[in-house]
Amino acid sequence: MPHAGAGRDRSASCVGSLPGGKQDRRPGLPDRGQAVPPPVANALEVVIDQRGGAVGHGAQSGAIDAAPASTHPDAQRRRCQDAAAGPRLVQGDDPVQLVVAAARQGGVRGPRQHQRGAIVRAVDVPADEALLAGELRKQLVESGDQLGRVAEVRVGDEDAAAGVVGQLGHGRDAIGDSIGGSIGGTWMDAATSDSPRMPRQPNILILLTDQQSHDLMSCAGTPWLATPHLDRLAAGGTRFTRAYCSDPVCVPSRFSMFTGRMPSAIGMRGNGGKGLHPFTVEDDASGLGHCLRRAGYRTWYGGKVHWPIDLTPERLGFTTFCADERERLAVEAADLIQRQGPDPWAMVVSLINPHDICLNAIRSFARADDKTWDHHILAKALVELANLDEALLPPPGADPADWIERHCPPLPANHAAQQDEPELIGAVLARRPFKQRARAQWGAREWRLHRWAYARLMERVDRQIGVVLAALAASGQADDTLVIMTSDHGDHAGSHRLEHKTFFYDEAARVPWLMRLPGRIPAGKVEEHALVATGLDLLATCCDAAGVAVPAICRGQSLLPVLDGPTAGRTHVYAENIVSRMVVTAAWKYVRYDGGAHAEQLYDLVNDPGETRNHAADPRHAGTLDNLRVLLQAEQAAHAALAKGPEVAGQAAE
Repeated sequence: MPHAGAGRDRSASCVGSLPGGKQDRRPGLPDRGQAVPPPVANALEVVIDQRGGAVGHGAQSGAIDAAPASTHPDAQRRRCQDAAAGPRLVQGDDPVQLVVAAARQGGVRGPRQHQRGAIVRAVDVPADEALLAGELRKQLVESGDQLGRVAEVRVGDEDAAAGVVGQLGHGRDAIGDSIGGSIGGTWMDAATSDSPRMPRQPNILILLTDQQSHDLMSCAGTPWLATPHLDRLAAGGTRFTRAYCSDPVCVPSRFSMFTGRMPSAIGMRGNGGKGLHPFTVEDDASGLGHCLRRAGYRTWYGGKVHWPIDLTPERLGFTTFCADERERLAVEAADLIQRQGPDPWAMVVSLINPHDICLNAIRSFARADDKTWDHHILAKALVELANLDEALLPPPGADPADWIERHCPPLPANHAAQQDEPELIGAVLARRPFKQRARAQWGAREWRLHRWAYARLMERVDRQIGVVLAALAASGQADDTLVIMTSDHGDHAGSHRLEHKTFFYDEAARVPWLMRLPGRIPAGKVEEHALVATGLDLLATCCDAAGVAVPAICRGQSLLPVLDGPTAGRTHVYAENIVSRMVVTAAWKYVRYDGGAHAEQLYDLVNDPGETRNHAADPRHAGTLDNLRVLLQAEQAAHAALAKGPEVAGQAAE
């Protein structure tokens, strides 16, 4: 379901994206002109001649009057048109920011938009000039492949009026013109860490999609889509095939991933509100961002949040760098990666798609008299609907008369509704009538077209992921960065005649999980046995990589030991949703609904991976059923003991 504010233009919410240096002023977000460590109080001057030279000298003070250039394609075109205007003067008190401004205005452009020259002069550099110059030198040299030939970086004395000098030659865009963003700069006024820098740990890049089923990648063997960037990520690392989310809807799942707790810890089993027992300021310290800051990391969050109301990235220890959730986020993330300093950093890039598939059934069946808010979303979801319309188009050159039959994915083998389906599934669908209507009225053509669009939206987000990964590679940091890619939940996509998410069928509850860290994580491995509890294990794995203790309140397990060889690992995963709870083991899945004649579901995942037959009443499996009952009860009790208050039933529908 589109989140609050769907369709709103968020392009102005990315750092550095507004004219005149205006930025999104979230708490903790540093100003572009704000000094960052190491502090330099004295004035500098940067003179940029976009035609190839440098003019001017001396030291002046004042705010930077030409902000670091936006990566938006329109802004790039305007800058290129302005190139003929001649030299520009950029003034300011922050040497780091002046280097960034010089590099971006005088150096890096798109692949056919090269500009020449940028001179940075520093005067009256304070005592820590050597540290500053050393870091700038390191960043300029490491970025040379993108920024161009590095002529000189040196430290001089005050009398010579030469502090930090860097000259950049021809630049090229490492990503190319697929998005049109320029990759450049040498430093970023990054979020401050909560502790002194520790010995170097790997950077951590978390790539998060929305509503992506575990097999919605070509590397997972799905033939009707192409995800080359995720495929390369998987080839360079390990793909886990048995990862399950904590709750197959957005808010509870995302809350769990970034706090390491089950959604029921705050009395949340649905998408609405704060939970019955909201997070407090004291709870915030156990958030993933704060854990990593304690390890010396600079922590960033960009894109979709969709956590319980009032819970923000800042509260959990991140600095928001971009609120856009689509192409612009990819460009801003790529740019930010290129401008990281020497400290270890962690970044979340939370992309919205293939979530836009949600609008398909809503647009077809939501009505104003449903007394739900579904029909209201259509008036706001302009971007989502435009993307969906594009995804529904036939491939170029296809015959309109038969393209669905020839090109669209087939119906899944488990397309029919389960014979003894739990009654509460129907009750949940009744709360959102468009879901009932899609289930009853769509025929094979509509379901196949729905699956086609779902795949196209996934290809779209794969391209965005490619932009980010290309920047990581171009920055020279890929070998030192742990990349984790996953999704908050999947989509039924026609299985059991369902679309959307919510229920514990594998299509919705099982998600992708890719990990890459060269030299540490095996490349090209497909891990088919280890179970992953994504909501609990993300935080634990990141803490393990960073060398910081996992908060005692969190019950996740790091996956790094699993990759080292035979290990006990998880024997099962526990999960919750609005009307049921689940435990899944190597071979079985047990789901217990809150009521109804078919409240217990037992699936043989080895012989019936489509979950079409319920074995709960089969006496041949009575022992398995009893064991899983005990296991689920134990998990429920263990998490209840960690909860902030008692559970109360009756939350909002999904």
